[in-house]
Amino acid sequence: NFPLALTRARGEFRRLLNDNLLHLPGSLGRQLELVRSHRAHRPRISFYNRPLHKGASSSIQSYDSLDPVVHDMGLWLTSIATFGLWEEELAGLIDPFAGCETKLWQVSAFMEIGAKHSGHFLLCQETLHSSQAVAAKDLSYGLFTVFHTNFLGLLQPHVGASIQQETVDSIEKELLL
Repeated sequence: NFPLALTRARGEFRRLLNDNLLHLPGSLGRQLELVRSHRAHRPRISFYNRPLHKGASSSIQSYDSLDPVVHDMGLWLTSIATFGLWEEELAGLIDPFAGCETKLWQVSAFMEIGAKHSGHFLLCQETLHSSQAVAAKDLSYGLFTVFHTNFLGLLQPHVGASIQQETVDSIEKELLL
């Protein structure tokens, strides 16, 4: 339903959110401010929701290539709440439904868009939402398959072109731990 919902949405920038997230006071305004302040050059914007680098001078981390973004986000790249895209990025996907079968559509789309992007990525490290308790979820869809096999499989085609094997190895180690 992610690509379907995003194609039916309106607006320059579109985001996905998990069903258990609550926006903190002022967070929607902050997100809108971030999008508006970068609309001219349209960087890839991801929302990490926590400080990535302790002592960083800014809550916005800037990158000039895909590999360090993937390396720094690691497993959090699979989080629905980190994902956002500009309307033309959605329209530019080769197949907007590719990756749905992996249950990680957002990773498939992020990697395709990121590989095409010539080099400006922003990672917002501000706490914008909190989690609320929800009823127990059915995890029978296969956590190992989704997060190990599928996630790493979505990264693998980009090794050597836009990400390094060391990045994938680091993420695999994080997953196995």
